[in-house]
Amino acid sequence: MSDIRRFTTQYEPVEDRVRLSIELKNEVQVLWLTRRLLSRLIPPLLERMDTMPSVMLAPKPQVQVAQRFSQQAAVSNLKRQKNVVPTPEIPQKRVATLVTSIKVRSGTKGVVLDFKGGEELLRSLPFSEVGLRQWLSVLHQNYSCANWAEAFWPSWISSETRVGHARDDLLIN
Repeated sequence: MSDIRRFTTQYEPVEDRVRLSIELKNEVQVLWLTRRLLSRLIPPLLERMDTMPSVMLAPKPQVQVAQRFSQQAAVSNLKRQKNVVPTPEIPQKRVATLVTSIKVRSGTKGVVLDFKGGEELLRSLPFSEVGLRQWLSVLHQNYSCANWAEAFWPSWISSETRVGHARDDLLIN
């Protein structure tokens, strides 16, 4: 069971990278994600979306429609939360850490991302299909905010699936 309560994914222009602020029971952990690392992570995650149950059952000519429908449904269920920030009750106890690699593995209910700094496992984040779709949408928004143009974004993740801005949180259930 994960000790993660929620997290915020946020592009920081001064750093020109994405900050992942993770709220745990007694602290906030901050991980930095570079464009280079994210641009290697996102395409395999997008490919995994083709093997998700919501898409696998669709006839081949309807796969893109099924992807867009599933994406819009996931994003419409994204619950807005306050950004994760350190507070006196839940301080940032550790130094913010640069993530150097991310291992993608299958979990019991979806996918698990293992964020590493060098050889050290910094945090594992589990995602259901819906949660992964929501996070991909937030990442897409962060790319837009950063003006990071990449050809790997599929048409089913578009401006129609935006959830407001690039400072959205996800709840880990």
